[in-house]
Amino acid sequence: MSWFINLFSLSHTPCTLNIDATSVKEAESEAGIHRAISHPNVLPLFGCDTLPMEKGVAGRQVLMLFPYCPGGSIFDIVWEAEEAGGSIPWPFSEQCALHIFLGICRGTLAMHKKGYAHLDIKPHNVLLSGDEEDRIEDKTPILMDLGSAGPLVVKVKSRSQALMIQDEAASKCSLPYRFVIYCITLITLR
Repeated sequence: MSWFINLFSLSHTPCTLNIDATSVKEAESEAGIHRAISHPNVLPLFGCDTLPMEKGVAGRQVLMLFPYCPGGSIFDIVWEAEEAGGSIPWPFSEQCALHIFLGICRGTLAMHKKGYAHLDIKPHNVLLSGDEEDRIEDKTPILMDLGSAGPLVVKVKSRSQALMIQDEAASKCSLPYRFVIYCITLITLR
């Protein structure tokens, strides 16, 4: 008899009414985007449900079930290497970096083909699948956290609409990465 153990990761989004009434809608939108994209470089969603909060707390909670990736994120690997203070070698060779970048591009392309843009690609939001013992080169980069994702194409008809889109992007994306996204956008538009 053989046993298979599958590990999962449960995302819990509490949406109390007095904090943010749109949180449930945003979490359900994220789940919808996950369901729309089936690609090895985009984190699959196994299930999603919206439930009442525990007794005495007004609001709802959204639970999303994902596969567990023991390899962690790119950020985790970089952090571990930095914390080791040079006692372990830098984890990303040029070949490895290209492998990861190609996987990110493939996941991004899969999203674009379905009409979505990730809008928050950063080291924290790229998981590496595979066992912890696997070499980084053998792991698959997987885009996660589609909570900031939105339509791929947005027609801007006025300055006020452009400013509103800019404010929304600022609220969903960390400051250091906005500049990187801006530079990539300039490069791809040329």
